[in-house]
Amino acid sequence: MQALDKANRPWRLAFVSHSLSAVEAIAALGLAVTVVKSGTFPSRLRCLSERDGLPLLPRAEIRLHRAPKLSRAATLLADHLVASLVDPVRSKVVHR
Repeated sequence: MQALDKANRPWRLAFVSHSLSAVEAIAALGLAVTVVKSGTFPSRLRCLSERDGLPLLPRAEIRLHRAPKLSRAATLLADHLVASLVDPVRSKVVHR
């Protein structure tokens, strides 16, 4: 939203859903645009760019907060989630 505002590109919130499939379906019909993680970009959507009049989006940060003491299963799941979210270009993971 900040990138659109900075580019003086008018916008409005048109659709909200907890279902990613519903949001993707609305975008696929051409009724809205949405932001999708590049690694999970659905083939039925078309990637928009500056050529389409949209600004570049800033990088997004995703954090996983862990409890101090986790079970082995929870630790393995958390490690798996972190590994799947690592930026392959920068390979940067920050543990705190």
